[in-house]
Amino acid sequence: MKQVVLWIGANAGGVSKTTLTVHIGYEMAKRGFDVVLLDLDTNVSMSQFCGLDKDPPLEQTIAAVFSEDFDGNWPLLMPEWGKPKGKLQICLGGPVMIQVGSDLAVRNRREYVLADRFEDFPLPHQLVILDCPATLGNLNDVALAVATHMLILVELSPKSLTGANVLGATRKSEIGV
Repeated sequence: MKQVVLWIGANAGGVSKTTLTVHIGYEMAKRGFDVVLLDLDTNVSMSQFCGLDKDPPLEQTIAAVFSEDFDGNWPLLMPEWGKPKGKLQICLGGPVMIQVGSDLAVRNRREYVLADRFEDFPLPHQLVILDCPATLGNLNDVALAVATHMLILVELSPKSLTGANVLGATRKSEIGV
């Protein structure tokens, strides 16, 4: 089975991106799939939902994956709950991602940093879910560049629907659809 990399995002906070990420990940692991959740968000919701340290050292977060000297040792953790049939692992983000997003602004090939990591140091999981911040900035750019599928959560308002439409159109043109 080809690996699915699912980008979950929105242009608004509080629309349940992380909640949905955790639920989809757990359900797929219950069904026997090996799943990893990559937390690119700047808040600590993923840590809280999974019973993990809300302030882990930098090297135990996905920020380590973005460092110039990343050696392929993905900092993956197991949530504190459940025993699904498949494997469920998490790579935490949180406030350290604020600096990562800023650093990406001046980095060469910034949009492809995560895609390059996936190519050089592939994850063995069948499903990778990217939980992204509620912005359309650098962290979402790197996630979209590696995503094979997208799930856009929107509030039901004309402004939100317009933003989601722009994001979808941009991604389609990037992948040549």
